[in-house]
Amino acid sequence: MRIILLIGSIAFSGCVSLTKEERKAPKVTETMPLPEAIAVGIEFGGRTLDDVKKLIKKTKQWDKAEELTFRLIKNHKSDWPTVSLVNAMNLYQLSPSRRSFVVFKDLVRSDRIIERQLAWQLAASQPSEKMAIEIDEILTDAVLQNELSEHLLPRMADAVANNGLKDSYTIVREGLFTNGDSAFAKAMLTLAPQKASEDFMGYLAKAPIEELRQMNVQSVDVFTCTLILQHFLANPPPMSDPRLEVLFLYSISRNNGLAEMARDVLEALMPRHGEHLAYVLAQLPTWMQLAFIEKANMRLTPVVSLFLDELKRASPHPDVSDEIQSVKSR
Repeated sequence: MRIILLIGSIAFSGCVSLTKEERKAPKVTETMPLPEAIAVGIEFGGRTLDDVKKLIKKTKQWDKAEELTFRLIKNHKSDWPTVSLVNAMNLYQLSPSRRSFVVFKDLVRSDRIIERQLAWQLAASQPSEKMAIEIDEILTDAVLQNELSEHLLPRMADAVANNGLKDSYTIVREGLFTNGDSAFAKAMLTLAPQKASEDFMGYLAKAPIEELRQMNVQSVDVFTCTLILQHFLANPPPMSDPRLEVLFLYSISRNNGLAEMARDVLEALMPRHGEHLAYVLAQLPTWMQLAFIEKANMRLTPVVSLFLDELKRASPHPDVSDEIQSVKSR
């Protein structure tokens, strides 16, 4: 948890503050030598690091700062405390560098997850042709050595997507099913949007109907499911998918957000595929059909009304037909 918070702080605050009881951080001024400024920025983080960035920008010394930070990371990455490494990488990411791939390669094979996290973050923030080559080599080796699980991190998915590595789509998909983080879903839809639509159905299907009918969904990540359903509005799953019923299961979920989005996806498909969708729903247990009708009654649009007519013809259950008749006559 400590590591995750440190990584997250980069995105939100841009640096990590390090409390020092022994001494206060020295004030960063234009007369301070750049090596000293970078050293105190890495040590103290927070406002001190912000002041170092301002100094580098004002004095236009980003190239020199990159050289100094590059050397420091290379020589001290293993003996620095975590916060110092995070601060150093935060500063390095702002430097224009043609050798970020060298730092990435140096960190990504580490046994420490914090170093791998920071390596993948660097790869995501500074994509390049050389970076893409290094990423491909790392992931290929990880697959061959059966060590892929070490790299199934959200930042890895970002790096793969930002570097346009379409051949690594299956690795990102593995990350989605293993981890569930929305970063993997975003990478999939970036690399292969139509293929992702088919694979997303498998992820949604991980949540059983018994769980969807509860308020607390745990088998899948709710935010990731929201992203997937939003994606379906522009890139719907194929009508031939045998898991199409999943959309109906989500539409009767107790999670109103998921239910509404699934309903939007189904409603977008109904004008062209209403008969097929009605057949799919008609194969489900009676109580599921009745639950769908109950939800439909809360927002009975013309499109849904016509769909209920299709369902009435397709369903073999008299209770379903009676309920549709009741809803239509109100």
